[in-house]
Amino acid sequence: MTESRSPESILVVDDDPLLLRMTQIVLDGLGYRVLLASSGRQALELIAAEDGKLELVVLDLRMPDMDGMTVLREARGRFPRLRVLLVTGFATDNVLQALAESGAVGVLEKPYDVDTFAAAVQKAMPARG
Repeated sequence: MTESRSPESILVVDDDPLLLRMTQIVLDGLGYRVLLASSGRQALELIAAEDGKLELVVLDLRMPDMDGMTVLREARGRFPRLRVLLVTGFATDNVLQALAESGAVGVLEKPYDVDTFAAAVQKAMPARG
């Protein structure tokens, strides 16, 4: 008898409702369990509620209430092994360097297409054991 495995959980955080919906459709199609947050505060609440069970957080850097780096620091303070894929539309060399040093598992630059997004998510996911 083979052990059934529950779908891997991904939290997507972005203040753009259209992008959230598109992202949910793509990730659902790839077989992931998808949670959505439209603000940094909501993201932190969901991360806490999941209590370390998220495999990945796809986190936009620019949001009105709390920027992505603040979310990353606070979430990592509680869950140091949390895997985070950062998304930005404003990537200068200095920003990319700071992101690389943040401990994120990757940085995805907007705009991106569905295939680029799917590949970045799959690369950022932990190896299955």
